Amino acid sequence: MNVPIKVFILLTLIPFKGFSQDFVPNKIQVAILGTFHLGETSDYRDGGMDSPLSRKRQREIRDIVKKLSEFKPDQIFVENIPESQELWDDVYTNYLKGVMPSNRTILENEIFQIAIRVAALNPGTDGVTCINFEHDKINANDATLKKWEAFSEELISRRPDYDNFFKQNLLASKVFNEFIAEHESWMKLPLKEHLIKMNEEESLRKLQYFNVLGWMDNNTAGLGAEFTTRDYYRNLKIIQNMYSKLKNTDKRILIIYGAAHAKIFRDILESHPVFEIVDISKILK
Repeated sequence: MNVPIKVFILLTLIPFKGFSQDFVPNKIQVAILGTFHLGETSDYRDGGMDSPLSRKRQREIRDIVKKLSEFKPDQIFVENIPESQELWDDVYTNYLKGVMPSNRTILENEIFQIAIRVAALNPGTDGVTCINFEHDKINANDATLKKWEAFSEELISRRPDYDNFFKQNLLASKVFNEFIAEHESWMKLPLKEHLIKMNEEESLRKLQYFNVLGWMDNNTAGLGAEFTTRDYYRNLKIIQNMYSKLKNTDKRILIIYGAAHAKIFRDILESHPVFEIVDISKILK
């Protein structure tokens, strides 16, 4: 097919504005590690793991860190809001100096236990990058987003808590209990094997179903699709935050996040022409 030279030149000069003002020419490999929270959590049910600071768990975490570092990520993206970036920059700088966090919440967090330690073995990453999004952090100066914020607040005020949701949706309750039983059985495994199990396709589907999609089954409170939309919106904003931090030199990136986000992230990124998803189980094994 003959393409006019002027048109061809125009196409090659169009910047990939979603990432930066410069064109991103190469594929970026993406590894997504879905986790449960090792320390403090606001989740409906915590991971239930014994202390990540025990000798046994530290040995297992070192194994995971070693495997992830061999992927040689150029950037590591984590579940904390951009407003906390300075805090994690300080944690990383201190860790490089041999200073451990004095705050136990930070010390036990998977961002420190895994992400910071992987970054330290790949100094080109320059630490971790916070990309989380919370609805109450919307820029209220934008008129359109103000309307979304008001809508979001109205939605959350009408959404039942998970106890009541599971009473209303027996299928979601069944899938949730199946997942919890599996999760508890994985607790007997080394942490690496536990995370491999959690990141299997079937596990991620279950997490996405009862966390995000289940609201739609019985049109919960008459707003089932809207509740699901709110959850999808959060994940889209997280990925948008990640796009804004990408560099043209990035060849491999690692995302360490709560496992309930992992399938949505993968669905978004594997449909994008720049990204190539790398199976996290192959990295960990």
